[in-house]
Amino acid sequence: MAGKTSVNGSIAKRIGRLVAVSVFTAVTAAASTISFLNFQRGIEATRSNLEGTAFVLAASTADALVARDQQAAMNSLRAVARIPHVVSTYVIDSDSKLLASVGQGAILNESAADPSTSALQLLSKSTMAVSVDIVKSGQVSGQLVMIANIDDLRYTFLKMALSTLAAGVLAAFLGVMVAKPLQRRVTGPISALTTTIQHLRKSKDYSENIDTSDAKENDEVGVLTRSFNGFMEDIRSRDRSLRQLAYFDPLTGLPNRAFLQRELASLREEKGTMHGGAIVALFNIHGFREMNDAFGHAMGDGILMSVAAHIKQASGASGSNNILVTRFGGDEFALFATGIATVTLAEEAVARVQAAFLKPMSIGQMDLHVSLTAGAYWLAPDIAFPDDVGELARFADLALTAAKGQGAGRAVFFRPAMAEQLRRETEIVQALRHAINSGGLEVHYQAQLDFRTGLISGFEALARWHHPLQGYISPGVFIPLAERNGLIVAIGDWILRAACREAAQWLYSGERPRVISVNVSPAQIMQAGFIEKVQAALLDADLPAELLCVEITESLFLGDRTPEVIGVLNVLHGMGITLALDDFGTGYSSLGYLSRLPFDKVKIDRSFVAEAEKSERRTSILKSVIEMTHALGMSVVAEGAETVQEIALLKRLGANTVQGFGIARPLPNKDAIDKARVIESRANATHANGPALQTSHSVTGN
Repeated sequence: MAGKTSVNGSIAKRIGRLVAVSVFTAVTAAASTISFLNFQRGIEATRSNLEGTAFVLAASTADALVARDQQAAMNSLRAVARIPHVVSTYVIDSDSKLLASVGQGAILNESAADPSTSALQLLSKSTMAVSVDIVKSGQVSGQLVMIANIDDLRYTFLKMALSTLAAGVLAAFLGVMVAKPLQRRVTGPISALTTTIQHLRKSKDYSENIDTSDAKENDEVGVLTRSFNGFMEDIRSRDRSLRQLAYFDPLTGLPNRAFLQRELASLREEKGTMHGGAIVALFNIHGFREMNDAFGHAMGDGILMSVAAHIKQASGASGSNNILVTRFGGDEFALFATGIATVTLAEEAVARVQAAFLKPMSIGQMDLHVSLTAGAYWLAPDIAFPDDVGELARFADLALTAAKGQGAGRAVFFRPAMAEQLRRETEIVQALRHAINSGGLEVHYQAQLDFRTGLISGFEALARWHHPLQGYISPGVFIPLAERNGLIVAIGDWILRAACREAAQWLYSGERPRVISVNVSPAQIMQAGFIEKVQAALLDADLPAELLCVEITESLFLGDRTPEVIGVLNVLHGMGITLALDDFGTGYSSLGYLSRLPFDKVKIDRSFVAEAEKSERRTSILKSVIEMTHALGMSVVAEGAETVQEIALLKRLGANTVQGFGIARPLPNKDAIDKARVIESRANATHANGPALQTSHSVTGN
């Protein structure tokens, strides 16, 4: 209100001052002009009368002046005493000498009888003089000067001036009073406009309009107020549209994630705790991306709209104020329901929604089977909301991630261990990122024993990470995290360069040539410029291409990029690089593509090797794989051999090379070379002394 009074008062005072000054100036100027004109006319009338009298006296004193008869002149001048307001009369000869005078004894000066003195100049004088020539026989003999008192004219003018001033003040006051209605009509809408704008700035409430009853339709104030009201309506319309866009999904018409978060925050401020219990559940459409790609975006939109309608109907959101269904984002929907007192009720609420999708949905001309995977968080009764209500959705999202890992159509409720696991994984990822950038990774090398020569023919380069606080972290932990977080390419590139560099150092330090095997991830080999990276690693290390073996897994040959992968492999093979198919038998092994690819080696997974000697069937399978690989012209590297029995069986079945803990564990650079020397020296001694194979203890040197 202070702002309103200030603005209104300021404009009103300005208008009042403008009216008062204008009226006062106009009245005063007009009255002053009239008063001065009256004064001027009075002066002219007085001067005219004095001049007429002066001519008469001049004629009567002409003889006395010529005769220089002072007494006669005095007698002629005594008649002046009967003329009102005349205070002095003088007779002056042609030499400007005073001959006679009557009246007050004033000193005559040149200006006293100046006929050019204006009325304005006479305002500051109390007397006015007139002068006429005294003529005798056609000759000017002197002058007659009469001086009259004009105070009565001046007082009259002064009274009129004071009256004019008073009239001006009164007129100004009356003008202000008369102008007040107009003033209100001008300042009222402006004041209302100002107050409304100030209120808008503070409250952001755009629902108010300005009252236009005081404003004329066609004047500037009326146009201004109506324009402002129209502007406010535009803002309200825009805000409605923005709120619709900000809080509602345009495709399904459901509230969105921001709306859900606002509702949760409002409940937290209002209640603090959810007295009846509540549930926040997230539902994900299993395989939505594949359906969207297969049938097109129009069908994808139809699926989303149909799923939204099914969830809303199954949850009972249409007829309840305690249930809110939102589109959380993409192909995820959220359910928030209050009054869920037990976890059993929470499970039933989730199950009802999932059960609604047991039957196919009709979308367009198709019947589609859709399943929802769910993650939920149950807020028990009288449990306070977290400080950040977004945590509720995060807990449900963690549960949804766990449910996706278990398979389509599963439902998982949040457990605190999930958050702890995510926190730990996040910390590991951040530390791993730092380790990659700061050189905190290591390369360990696992020896590969050639059965034919008894020598270590090569090493497999394996990434190892020594965490500054947790010690060595298993590759089975950080490699999957690196793959999920986009770090596997950086790790793979680093291992490739480091392994080539250290293999070249062995070679040029006098060691005999040994092949270094490097695992290449699918993301790494599909990255643009991979071939150039391999070439650069070999060139920088000065390592012969035939001493590098690139190991890839069968997963590279899934999908529609197989021709591109084959092209990369052909280029690498053409460079002289050895190619090995890693983990053969664990994925999607196909003799069809294996026979068409330029592989030199096949690495048999430990799942074939482990305890194969204890089962004739497993021995037969292992033998068949080895023989098949040889038939395709490829050598066999058996991984994961840990016992003497497994090593002996592999040698008997014809495997070319073996690696595993039964030969040597992965070791750092120098230790790996030292271990290779020990194994080779004992193998040579064994060959010279006769037995074909010693115990595991003697082979590994442990």
